[in-house]
Amino acid sequence: MRLKITHRTEYRYDAPVHYLLQRLRLLPVNGRTQTVLSWALKIEGAREEVRFTDHFGNDTRLLSVEGE
Repeated sequence: MRLKITHRTEYRYDAPVHYLLQRLRLLPVNGRTQTVLSWALKIEGAREEVRFTDHFGNDTRLLSVEGE
């Protein structure tokens, strides 16, 4: 079985945001029962600061947003 998953996260705030850090864990881990065939991450309005594998084996991205 093949699945196509699309995920969108959008943030809106009542007051201006001066600085924001966001940690993303969106990529499933390959294993016996699943294999990721393709993967893409599109980021708008933020900067990817660092990418690392956490202690559980998850692909982790740290994003920053500098506001007004």
